[in-house]
Amino acid sequence: MDRELVPAAEAAEMLGVKRQTLYAYVSRGLLASHHQQGTRGSLFDPAELDGLLQQGRGKGESPRPDVVIESGLTRIDDDGHFYRGRAAIDLAATASFESVSEFLWHGGQVDAGSDLAPVSWNFDVDVELIDKVADLLGPRAAPLDWVRVLLPLLAAADPMRADIRPAAVESLGRQLLPLLFVAASVGAQSSNLTRSSPETARAASVALGAVGGDSRNEREVRIVNQVLVLMADHELAASTAAVRLAASFGADPYASLQAGYAVIGGAMHGAASTAVERFIADVVEAGEPAIVVGERLRAGEHIPGLGHSVYPGVDPRFTALFEFTRQSYPTSSAVQAGGAIIGFTRERGLPEPNVDFAIAVLAHASGWNEGAGEVLFALARSAGWIGHAIEEYTQRSNIRLRAVYTGPRL
Repeated sequence: MDRELVPAAEAAEMLGVKRQTLYAYVSRGLLASHHQQGTRGSLFDPAELDGLLQQGRGKGESPRPDVVIESGLTRIDDDGHFYRGRAAIDLAATASFESVSEFLWHGGQVDAGSDLAPVSWNFDVDVELIDKVADLLGPRAAPLDWVRVLLPLLAAADPMRADIRPAAVESLGRQLLPLLFVAASVGAQSSNLTRSSPETARAASVALGAVGGDSRNEREVRIVNQVLVLMADHELAASTAAVRLAASFGADPYASLQAGYAVIGGAMHGAASTAVERFIADVVEAGEPAIVVGERLRAGEHIPGLGHSVYPGVDPRFTALFEFTRQSYPTSSAVQAGGAIIGFTRERGLPEPNVDFAIAVLAHASGWNEGAGEVLFALARSAGWIGHAIEEYTQRSNIRLRAVYTGPRL
């Protein structure tokens, strides 16, 4: 080796980490250590050290290997996301959530320009277990609380829950998702399912009830269907990674979905749209985005609904949904406030808006319940989770995460 090697202390300084972390990289195979006769301690190649720094990790951060899982469900690029090769934005305009869900689960021979096969789910579900949830939860329980409580009850009542053959999981999905949608809707309305018309229900109309909308309003049903399709999957988001981790070790579909619902409730994930809803409401009330943004910055708060780790520019899901909302509610104060915020943040060089921003504007314009975005996000993503669980059951990644130890070496 012609390059001059550097000692551990200098190598750690170059990476901006402790020496313990440096040796952890060696044990993980991220970095090679060298020894030369007549010298004490490990030596390191500056080119390798520089390579770690060039992996998009600045000084002071710990270089870590990406966790990569092979998947045939969703591709993401600068143009948006694609379900099994089909643009999700196009599907949102032409296909039902039910059809897209089953397309995610098993694919099939579908030409790029052809419509997905129509699919109908049965929403005339047995409400016995949902009634038990009503007995357990108080009147202030959120719609997704009903779903989170219902899942383990359904699992306990299913003697075949360990059947993880793809066909069995698909069949379960057709039965399970209507139950989850209905539970969220009943939770939002605090009413009995029998007061609605389940025999004519669609996923979008039931989900609309879960956010406080009118399931008879066809315009709102179409918009909700678009949201559900756009949010059905987005590759390996945190909640989806949790589902795959559970499924990779054989957790049944109910348990795998519980993992997803646990993660998606976090303030940095599915619940992020609720913060945006409040932000939009504040701007509507103030009538001036600069006032609200300035107050939040002075309070040390971030501006919600801006930027996305996957999209360096505009989130294509935002563009599609915000435009549809603007066409549907052209005089809405929320739409006008949203446009003003976008103009202001772009002028100030702030990150571009993301899909949470668009959903928040839509929720405010439609007069839905607070937290509507989180409800729609979670219900929609349930379809993707089932698809990822099926994929994991067949390929068994056996995901084993490792830690970079930074404690003392005694």
